[in-house]
Amino acid sequence: MKTTTSTNEIKTRKPVKMIAAGAIAVIIAATTLLLSSSSNSNKNAGMLSGTRITASADSTKAGRFGDLAYWTLDGTGRLIISGTGAMPDYINDDKTPWRDFRSDIKAVIIEDGITNVGTYAFSYCTHLTSVKLGKGITTIGREAFNGCLNLKKADIPEGVKTIGNDAFHLCSALESVTIPSTVTTIENDAFFGCKNCKSVDIKVTDPTKLTWEESKDDFMPGKATKCNVPAAKIGDYTNTFGDTVNVTFVDNKCGENATWELDDNGKLTISGTGAIFDFGETDRGPWKTVDDKIKTVEIQDGITKIGSDAFYYCNNITSVTIAGSVTTVAENAFNYCTSLSSVTLSEGLTTINKKAFAHCTLLTSVTIPSTVTKIDTDAFLSCKGCKDVNLLVTDTAKLTWNAKMGNDFMSNKATKCHVASDKVDDFTAKFGSTVNVTFVAAE
Repeated sequence: MKTTTSTNEIKTRKPVKMIAAGAIAVIIAATTLLLSSSSNSNKNAGMLSGTRITASADSTKAGRFGDLAYWTLDGTGRLIISGTGAMPDYINDDKTPWRDFRSDIKAVIIEDGITNVGTYAFSYCTHLTSVKLGKGITTIGREAFNGCLNLKKADIPEGVKTIGNDAFHLCSALESVTIPSTVTTIENDAFFGCKNCKSVDIKVTDPTKLTWEESKDDFMPGKATKCNVPAAKIGDYTNTFGDTVNVTFVDNKCGENATWELDDNGKLTISGTGAIFDFGETDRGPWKTVDDKIKTVEIQDGITKIGSDAFYYCNNITSVTIAGSVTTVAENAFNYCTSLSSVTLSEGLTTINKKAFAHCTLLTSVTIPSTVTKIDTDAFLSCKGCKDVNLLVTDTAKLTWNAKMGNDFMSNKATKCHVASDKVDDFTAKFGSTVNVTFVAAE
């Protein structure tokens, strides 16, 4: 029925902005009612009764699952699931409430309190690049992230017990996966077609407590994906899953978030973030069984510390590249690396600990960056071939250099320590009686 309004009535009304706001509210209310009705009629088709969708002028969209769980998609592409209880399971990807704007979804955040990721929930969200799962989730449903072509990382949190069939099916950009210690079941083809996934970090310590169903088409071809497990469990994992799971079980973790890889040319690359673990003189680094094959070391940006005894007795290392993110070289990081000939430490490093480069007998030169504030006792113990130290620190007041006269570098102060020309006297006055070098002006 058509409604008309007289000119006199229009004159007595509020400004146009108010009319527009009222019209939007009416449209939203009508849309909500319509979608509510549609939702209820689709109950048997996989939609949860009571789902609502609303839209606002700033392009935010929102809805709810029953009475306790809600979702919001904001204008930046963040889809946030909040509340308590379970997400619904959908019978296919066309039944999700955000099916018409899946291409807008760039990030998914499921907050604490939600207990599962529903089947097909984010299937074919092809622009999704990041996922954050909250505490309380126990199940990742079947095909939950199927076809998320731009998802690069899957950090599955502690508490999750089941990863469903095809959960990450055809996530072709996926590079790494973390599987928590609480997982008891990984169902068939959970990572089918993830052909670029280089590493899986699995924290389940007892493989007998894990059901990992056949997945010969998961991950990279030819078992090229490396699955990191505790060193003592490599044999157990290989015996239990080696014939059915398309990964190679290794112990390539050298920090909480750092991994290592040794190539056929003897190059050891350490990547990731944070510190390399501290080791001991007997256990040393996780590469100790192949340390005689290590010729060069590259520590990439993101690593913040080289742990104690990490390269102890790696006596075939000839060169080391250390990124500027490293701030600490711990006690013993290169002790007895007897083939190491030169060391250039990057800006950003602050601490060189005890015996960090002790007994590097072929070391001829060292460059110490301006950011170093501490060089500890015997850092260069018995480096009797080291002729030159290039010290870029300019303020002697900011440097602590603990030393025992005669222990470091060449005998009788034969090692030349090059400093800024106007700082030679300052360095000599402060360290001349304790450090076994002769301070000279840098060229």
